[in-house]
Amino acid sequence: MSEAEAGAPSQRFVLIVLFLVIAMNLFDRQLINILAQDIKVDMALTDAELGLLTGTAFGLFKAIFSIPVGAWADRGNKPRILGGLVALSSAFSILSGIAGSFFGLVIARVGVGVGESAGVPVATAIVRDNVPKRATGAIALAMAGNPVGTFLAFLVGGAIADRWGWRFAFFVAGPPGLVLAWILATKLRNVSAERASTAVGSNWIGGTLQLVRKPMLRRLMFATAGSMFMVSAASAWIPAFFIRAHGLGTAQVGLFGAIAIGIGGSIGTLSGIVCDRARPRIRHCESAMMILATLGALPFAFLMVFSQNVAAALAAYFIYNVLAYAWPAPTIRLIQDAVEPHQRALALALCSAVGMIAALGIGVPLIGWISDLISARYGLRSIGIALVSVLLIAIAMAFVSHLLVLKALLNSAEPAVVDSDKSARSSDKSLKF
Repeated sequence: MSEAEAGAPSQRFVLIVLFLVIAMNLFDRQLINILAQDIKVDMALTDAELGLLTGTAFGLFKAIFSIPVGAWADRGNKPRILGGLVALSSAFSILSGIAGSFFGLVIARVGVGVGESAGVPVATAIVRDNVPKRATGAIALAMAGNPVGTFLAFLVGGAIADRWGWRFAFFVAGPPGLVLAWILATKLRNVSAERASTAVGSNWIGGTLQLVRKPMLRRLMFATAGSMFMVSAASAWIPAFFIRAHGLGTAQVGLFGAIAIGIGGSIGTLSGIVCDRARPRIRHCESAMMILATLGALPFAFLMVFSQNVAAALAAYFIYNVLAYAWPAPTIRLIQDAVEPHQRALALALCSAVGMIAALGIGVPLIGWISDLISARYGLRSIGIALVSVLLIAIAMAFVSHLLVLKALLNSAEPAVVDSDKSARSSDKSLKF
């Protein structure tokens, strides 16, 4: 064992830090969703304006910056780059609470989006560098921060907003991320540094075009877009729907949303561990998992919107999140395996950018626009009807895309995914799940 390896942080420490980073990213991102109805009332916004605020302002700029930042991370020091992103996102989250106008809040959300631009692609690339064996399960553990961060945003954000107002919730969101940024920059080692010489050139546009030419990655772009839409659209509009249609308060919706997304979503993200355990018996288990999850989510999407019984609607929302949040580890593993090791952050950033543009840049404001259009006829339930109408398209896109991915894998001469990278270091310490 070399001196560098002896001083390296353990796999467990790396996963804990990255879990917390992803959780804080999602806390900053989802906080505005539980606060949306309060912001709408305070600033007298339409649903279309609210959709631009919760969707486009964040998602479009996150998508734009994620590709060059992902390419930069593939060539540079991933932990330090990720630390800088987390610090930027946390600072603009605090500024969101200071904003005195709709335009000011839009600018703050743009800053949060830029800060989160390639957070998950870089974080999961670090996971794969540090834990090359049983990678799908390792990614699943890190990505469990996704629903946990949303859980905290809904629970803590809802409670704070109910007592002290929506602005104070943003003030609470920033400081923990600044601490994590310091840990990333000073405590994590850039494991991929020894492979830097094999990386693609500095022209990130050329690298992106090279990836777009891969048929498998194009299928996975659409699969990612559908899955991200299923999660993002529901998170953005379901809290407002329950407040309007069922008369719940912000704190109540925060609690129920925290349970549905935090616990239900966390169960869903463990799909990666299920895939690792099922691999000896099921070939291409990541694709099989995603086909079942997307199809299974469909009836619960209808039930959570059209049920007149609030308990049944909340139960459906819980199960919907279990199935919708199954996507990260299997899909990320498929994306990483479709490219070379030095292209992983860029490949996931590219797929995520497509997903962000579809889900937050277009989908979330489109749902708000449709809601405004049909509100005269459907009243307080207009947002739910608009949501489920657009969700149908997203679910169909994810389902069909994963069917095509599985078909391509079955027709390929390549062997099924194995538990370790060809580039795995012989000194790697296995991680028990």
